[in-house]
Amino acid sequence: MVISNESRLNWLNLVGFGKRGKLPAYLECQSTQYVFLARNAIYHGLKILGIRAGQKILVPAYHCSAIVDPIQAFGAKVVFYRIAPDCSPDLEDVKSKLDNQTKAILAVHYFGFPAPVEQLKAFCATHKLFLIEDCAHVFKDSSNLNTLGSHGHISFFSFKKFLPVYDGGCLMINMNLPFERLQLQKEGAALSLKVAKNLLERVMADSSDPTARSLGNLLIKVYRGMRVFFPRKLENSKVLGLSVTAPRFDSSFADLPMTRLSQRVLRSADFGSIVERRRANYNYLVRATVGLRGFVPLHPQLPEVICPWVFPAFSTQVKNLHKQLREHGVAAFAWDGVIHPTLPLEEFPEVVDLYNNLICLPIHQDLKRQDLDFMVEILKGLILGTDSK
Repeated sequence: MVISNESRLNWLNLVGFGKRGKLPAYLECQSTQYVFLARNAIYHGLKILGIRAGQKILVPAYHCSAIVDPIQAFGAKVVFYRIAPDCSPDLEDVKSKLDNQTKAILAVHYFGFPAPVEQLKAFCATHKLFLIEDCAHVFKDSSNLNTLGSHGHISFFSFKKFLPVYDGGCLMINMNLPFERLQLQKEGAALSLKVAKNLLERVMADSSDPTARSLGNLLIKVYRGMRVFFPRKLENSKVLGLSVTAPRFDSSFADLPMTRLSQRVLRSADFGSIVERRRANYNYLVRATVGLRGFVPLHPQLPEVICPWVFPAFSTQVKNLHKQLREHGVAAFAWDGVIHPTLPLEEFPEVVDLYNNLICLPIHQDLKRQDLDFMVEILKGLILGTDSK
């Protein structure tokens, strides 16, 4: 058995005949703009805030490098601030790093759990700073009870972490500033074909339905035929070499739109059901790992209305537990491999522990009880095996 960290794609959702849930209001606002990737939203958001080259943005020392690159590519200077062991921002450390060139704080809602937004808002108001909410780990339904993303001057979301899309993020502008719609590129044929091929291959990998697999094979043959009949136009397109999993930001792709196929999948999603299933899976893992020595959930209690991205927990007994879990078929991960090279780790010893020992387990909406039981069995075997030595 293999436990993936990605949800499955149904071919009915891809072609637009899937059951449609209600699209949350924040995704329909005029101030919400769809982009190819969430990191592109950071890049464009700085421009909307009026940030200039050389000005400073405060960024948490515990991060995925994807949030640092677009800031540096824009020309702003990144200044790292301390994050406590519970993933909350150290505002005293932030305060010590302010100067007249500091213009904004980027705050992360780690794994979908809220940062102290009221404190951050008050701090930014006192020091005349912009607040940028990183909501890449946040997923909200239509209830409007989850207010994450509405507190910062701007915020950005990443659909790829919750839905089986190839691409997709959005930038939300919450401040009363005159702005124009982002001048994004039109979606070209090469990009459309690339995304279609990727999603079709994903449908075929996720489905045992012979009809779906036959349709997928047919459409992939059409894609290959297009490559034959229009080789020059397609081969000269740079987007064919684009990878959404590339660790570094490429500013030449910053103006790409969220593709039509990915938007189709987004609009076919049942947001309420996704939130419900992820919460249920999270709470099941909390109960199943109670008392497990050397395994401490970052959040033993799941707050109301919060939809978790993953199940984060500290591994205090087993080194590189996430790597061992992956060897046993569980797509666990840590951020030890996505540290930005400009981060001076020696200045943040408490963050080193987060990078090395805070691991994340999948809890996505397509995991069943037997998947969770398998994951817990593997987890306990690795930890108890260490304990018995």
